[in-house]
Amino acid sequence: MLKYIVASAGVLIIGGCTPAVTPTPSPTATPQPSPAEFTEAQARVIAEATCIKGGETLAPGSYNENSKTWWFGANLNATREGCNPACVVSAETKTAELNWRCTGAKPPAGESATCTIESRNADVCTQQYDPVCGTVQIQCIRAPCYPIEQTFSNACEACRNSLVSSYVRGACEN
Repeated sequence: MLKYIVASAGVLIIGGCTPAVTPTPSPTATPQPSPAEFTEAQARVIAEATCIKGGETLAPGSYNENSKTWWFGANLNATREGCNPACVVSAETKTAELNWRCTGAKPPAGESATCTIESRNADVCTQQYDPVCGTVQIQCIRAPCYPIEQTFSNACEACRNSLVSSYVRGACEN
């Protein structure tokens, strides 16, 4: 390190090279739980104690960063028509609740069903393959704009697409 002293008119100046110091940022927000802090294994213990009874099982979990919740698809002995049960565990409160994720009753073959607000807002869908043919409203430059048909793995997946207005059971023909 190089240092020098200069004296002039009664003023003493000391200079030299010193390493740069990087300021440490002060924390501004309280840390929120993350999957690393609240693991799937910890959430599963809570889910099994709250949502599962004899002979029922949970699928592997998925973490929703927005809601800070772990979602486990549940294979329950009791089901509801048109619903996909899930056990939802809050990382913040460490509590669980059963969420049926209902998409409405399945329409009879060939009859159309309309997506509901609840079905559009589903956080997650099961991976159950129960294909539906969704009517997708396309966005075009010139009218008339005719919708197209697209096969989705299940009604939940179809209704999560904001451009799907309705669906029928079964895969699309083309």
